[in-house]
Amino acid sequence: MTEAAAVTVEAFRRPRIKPEHRAYRTVDGNVRVGSVIHGIGAEIADPQGWVWTLVAAMDGTRGPSEVVAEVLGAHPELSGADARQAMADLLAAGFVDDAGAPVPVPSREEDRYSRGVPLLRWMDLSPRTGPWDAQLRLRGARVLLIGVGGTGGHAAQALVASGVGHVHCVDPDVVELSNLNRQPLYRESDLGRPKVEAAVATLRALNSDVTVTGERREVRGPQDLTDLVTAGGPEDPPSPVVAVGLDALTDQMTADGPNTLARQVTTDGPDGDRTEQVIADGPDAPTQPTPASGPDAPAQPTTASGPDDLADQATAHDPADRADPMTAHRRDHPAELTAAVGLHHLTDPVTAYGPNDLAKQVIAGGPDHPAQPTTASGPDALADQATAHDPADRADPMTAHRRDHPAELTAARQRDHPAELAAAHSGDDPAEAADAERPEGRAEPADAGGPGSPAYDLLVLAADRPDDIRRWANRVCLAVGLPWVDAGYRGPLVTAGVYVPGQGACWECLRDGEIARRDLRLGPDQDPEVASPRMPWNPASAVTAGLSGALLAHAALALLTGVPALEPGFRFGMNLMLPGDPVHRRTPRRPDCPACGDRA
Repeated sequence: MTEAAAVTVEAFRRPRIKPEHRAYRTVDGNVRVGSVIHGIGAEIADPQGWVWTLVAAMDGTRGPSEVVAEVLGAHPELSGADARQAMADLLAAGFVDDAGAPVPVPSREEDRYSRGVPLLRWMDLSPRTGPWDAQLRLRGARVLLIGVGGTGGHAAQALVASGVGHVHCVDPDVVELSNLNRQPLYRESDLGRPKVEAAVATLRALNSDVTVTGERREVRGPQDLTDLVTAGGPEDPPSPVVAVGLDALTDQMTADGPNTLARQVTTDGPDGDRTEQVIADGPDAPTQPTPASGPDAPAQPTTASGPDDLADQATAHDPADRADPMTAHRRDHPAELTAAVGLHHLTDPVTAYGPNDLAKQVIAGGPDHPAQPTTASGPDALADQATAHDPADRADPMTAHRRDHPAELTAARQRDHPAELAAAHSGDDPAEAADAERPEGRAEPADAGGPGSPAYDLLVLAADRPDDIRRWANRVCLAVGLPWVDAGYRGPLVTAGVYVPGQGACWECLRDGEIARRDLRLGPDQDPEVASPRMPWNPASAVTAGLSGALLAHAALALLTGVPALEPGFRFGMNLMLPGDPVHRRTPRRPDCPACGDRA
């Protein structure tokens, strides 16, 4: 039985309408619940007034039977089954939690996350046993973060502050003065220091209740990525343990404590020489050798967040659609936006209502988004219409292949596509792939071995070098069944992408779809690169880096918790030149995709 299906209101100690979803009555007697945020709020027709009595009684001071008694006392024409079904419908729609649920974390963590948990509860439209369920998912999560520059630094701050149980950071660079205009983890005193060393120290100082580790390493090909996603970080510290059930509590621990890191890392120097470093932190940590900096220092590979592979979306919109881009989007792709962000999509008019009918209307949110009526035809109508997705799936978008069947996707791909795992190791020479907008065919397998199982729950990619790193990440994550997210900026355009193997389009599907969609008006002999000039470094500020890092962290947290529910296989973001022009791209999975297609 799935988690969502197992949650029943009868098991709640004191069911209540979530404080963030507090109900109120409209001037025409309907009941609005869920606030006025588009995608959350709902309106319930209530001609007999019993729905209002029900939600008023669900104030967190009564048990389920007492709530039913309160409703029947005021409305004797109803049956107990009607009131109980209405409570179940509200729970299935995500409006109910248990005011009597115990807090399954130490008081220190309760205080630390006392602002974040209510936000998760606000956005969570899945039935949960308690408001801390989503936070416990973060507490037990393991994330691999590649790149701790502008985008990666902001994302790392958000992930660690939010309570992700283990974050392992990878970056080859040292801190330079030009980094400080946008990279939040570093100070002037860090100049010349390896970024990962400084980043780990800063992140540990931010939240000592989670595990933060780091590794100074450059990703030079798909095999490096495979090694990283399957290795589990320095000395492979054990995964934090999440309490099972709200009455259980197991503190997360590692053998040497949550903030201990000592690992020797071998790196290749610019002239082929090999050096060894110990990355550590704390009062007894050894002094770190730091590469030279300045005009005579050898060039360092860069991982600062940079051009997004869907970089020209800002110019792709039809100018005629800019006045109302959402209308244009809904016109061209009527179901796309709803599926992407888990919004309710209910448009049928209400036709009847009686004691057994619990009608629901979606509130679009605010004066610019009038409520849309919806059909209701029985006590379970609210649950049926609460979402376009199965609530069981909405609880955790990675459930199918991460929680219940962690090896299922990889095993299936090995069975159905035996050549894919070896092919994931392949990649084009970065020096031959300078045209980042040019679609390329599938590379030949580089070796006969296949990658192992992922040691992390999620890959967070915040590096843009080498040029093919996103393609490598896509292939490797498909091969091992690892969800991943990426983000970057291209001047004023900031976007992030969400990918889960086996669910929706992969990165290459989206990329090729975007290339096919654009009309660059180029001649037959013109290189697409002329329309997207690239520089050795990316123009960026704290604003663009901060926005891309925030979008990246949001995507990561959503996949880890299921809050809000995201249907993978899309990119989203914003264009600072046109803040009212949303960036949202979803391409169907392509059967002929060289990475995830039927013949892959």
